[in-house]
Amino acid sequence: MEPKLKHLVDIMSRGQRRSLTAIFEAALEAYASGDERFIASETWSTDSDELLIRLYQKAPHLCSFDEEVAAKALITTHAV
Repeated sequence: MEPKLKHLVDIMSRGQRRSLTAIFEAALEAYASGDERFIASETWSTDSDELLIRLYQKAPHLCSFDEEVAAKALITTHAV
């Protein structure tokens, strides 16, 4: 992160009396599009394998080649 931007985040956290984490969380929530929010809510799981499978099924265009291969392997394994 650029030092000037890091300083801005520090000023924001001090002025709003929030943690740096809270500042970043609020910024990400404000920046995310409706489609991104929908995909995130539909694919979220605390289990990393399940998350990958859901992401591949709902938004395969967002998966890397390696994630696509891994998701297909997991789907095959879970189907057995």
